[in-house]
Amino acid sequence: MFFFLRFTLYSLFLVSAPTYGANSLERTLKYEVRLALFNAGDLEFSWSSSSLGYDFFGEFKTSGVIDRYYSWEGEFAGMGVYKDDWPSTINYYSRSRSKDHELKIVLLSPKGVRLLESGSNEFKDLARPAGDDLVSALFFSPDCYRGKYLNDGEDTFEIQLLKRLDLTVKSSKTSPAVKCHYKVKDYKGRTRRLNVELDKTSHGVFASKIRVKLALLPDIVFKLKEIG
Repeated sequence: MFFFLRFTLYSLFLVSAPTYGANSLERTLKYEVRLALFNAGDLEFSWSSSSLGYDFFGEFKTSGVIDRYYSWEGEFAGMGVYKDDWPSTINYYSRSRSKDHELKIVLLSPKGVRLLESGSNEFKDLARPAGDDLVSALFFSPDCYRGKYLNDGEDTFEIQLLKRLDLTVKSSKTSPAVKCHYKVKDYKGRTRRLNVELDKTSHGVFASKIRVKLALLPDIVFKLKEIG
């Protein structure tokens, strides 16, 4: 039954996706995710872009020692258009499952949000949260994100750009990059610091490293290891 539901959701999500045509740019990005000295998992994106808009599909699953204590796997997809070269979310989808087998599915569209959680057989209708989705804004923006709000498809996060630094990347495959220092407040009022490095490569502009600073815990680091 779940396979049928998942297939149906994909069909509804993708039916409105833009047609990119011959001039579209398509890439696969693979990230290593670390918590202190431990490999916490792997994150992989398929990303497409053209003058008409963009879309992406991503998957993440915990691994190693982290997976023993906090198993989590999820997938997410998004599509949108560019407004003055900045990604702007139209639709967003996410599905996640935790160690306790708790399932959550989120569908965001211009009409609002539909949420399905474990223990329920029906979607709940919610108001659309403010801002663009986290993935579009942090992984695929051409520069430091200057909006005031982000969302994960369900909840709104306040974001403030604290500092922007120009970097020189010592690699023949990349050109100068920028480092963005943010302060992020979630819907519960908790504040986190977030650092994002954006590299301008021959493949496009992508986040090469994201560091999430956690209170009383080691930082979580997403590091780009491969572009295909």
